[in-house]
Amino acid sequence: MTFNRSKFISRFNESNVSRSRKKLLDAICLEIVNSIQEKGKASLNFICTHNSRRSQMSHFLAAVFTDYFNIELNIYSGGTEITAVHENVLNVFRRIDVPFNMQGSKNPKIEIGISKNKNITLFSKKYNNKINPTSGFIAIMTCDDAYENCPVVYGAQKKVALVYEDPKVFDTRPNPTDYYIDRFDEIGREMWYLIKGVKEELN
Repeated sequence: MTFNRSKFISRFNESNVSRSRKKLLDAICLEIVNSIQEKGKASLNFICTHNSRRSQMSHFLAAVFTDYFNIELNIYSGGTEITAVHENVLNVFRRIDVPFNMQGSKNPKIEIGISKNKNITLFSKKYNNKINPTSGFIAIMTCDDAYENCPVVYGAQKKVALVYEDPKVFDTRPNPTDYYIDRFDEIGREMWYLIKGVKEELN
């Protein structure tokens, strides 16, 4: 099965993004645009404690939209601890027909083709992992714990809080994937608004 990007993107629009969240996203947008205009590129590193749920979903969604809009924006994710991409995140991909290949077991690498010529690999890692940028990136903290317990993100040009509620509270409930999809779609709407905004500012 191939990834139907057009169908996927049709899931998202900014109509349900609140005014307060748009204000926050607009500030991030401005930081990205300034970086691209000054350096020719920008980098985002989505950071959450375990790099297993919210930061991975943000990484995937931002990467899809960045590729769609053809922006010089590099997308990464990391955490303050190493775990694995959570199974319920993988179940979201399965439910909404995002095909992936998985290599390994303890902390598997999840490979996804997001367009004809673009692949990404998701796996849990610390934010300063060697494949992530060491300087000049925008650190986007997707959970309160990482934001509060990681007061300094070394190498970041900017650190911002874009916090989402942790879907792990639904892990023990019946049909947790339904709740994870709600969080995925929430993040998706905001990533769509953000990346679309960058494209519009650059035009």
